[in-house]
Amino acid sequence: MQCTLMAQYELGASLGAYQYSIVERKEDHAQANFDQLSTPSFNASLFYRERWGKVMNFGVELQFSRKSFDARYGDGGLGGGRGTIAHVDLDLMHLNITPEVKLGGRDNAVLRFGFQFGFKLGGSMTGSSWAWLGADRSSDVFVGADPQDFKGDFRFLLGLGFRHKADTPWGVTFDPYFSAAIGSILKDPPGAKGTEFGLKVGCSIRRERTPLMKLIDSKMLMPPAGPNW
Repeated sequence: MQCTLMAQYELGASLGAYQYSIVERKEDHAQANFDQLSTPSFNASLFYRERWGKVMNFGVELQFSRKSFDARYGDGGLGGGRGTIAHVDLDLMHLNITPEVKLGGRDNAVLRFGFQFGFKLGGSMTGSSWAWLGADRSSDVFVGADPQDFKGDFRFLLGLGFRHKADTPWGVTFDPYFSAAIGSILKDPPGAKGTEFGLKVGCSIRRERTPLMKLIDSKMLMPPAGPNW
């Protein structure tokens, strides 16, 4: 077997601005309302993308973002319940798994789709909470507390990718995207999902490497070691 083509990969970093929303949840015994969302907000990313496929390639990205908003949520019934009103600053990391399809056969324009797996890194919340059970009532005021009621969300991602130059090692990237939450950002009561529109601008470098098949060929064609007389 012979394999003479060199495979390419791309490493880069980007900064972006995005606008997001969190959908309110209202039910008979639970509700979650969100206000004063700080938009536009900003994110930062590091990415790795394969560049050897003729039609489709694979990419992975780490994306950091901070979301700031006012939240009011709680649940309860006739016997008891609980509630919270707070301003929340939430630091999130998303792992983006994104297959890519080339547009028009060009190597500098792709359609990107996949999933974002969110993890909460930290943050803070300031506000008050209350709870009641029958005649027993309690309340608490907190400042700079851990936003333990929130978590990273799971999202579907759809976007485009453009690179200023496809035939040079260094290039400027433009990545508009849309993501929609599949999982809730609020632990309990769940159901606080949202959408996000954004644009990331970055810089990347393309490198060549020996393809896997060529490495396999070199191992298969390597003569066995003879006896050492």
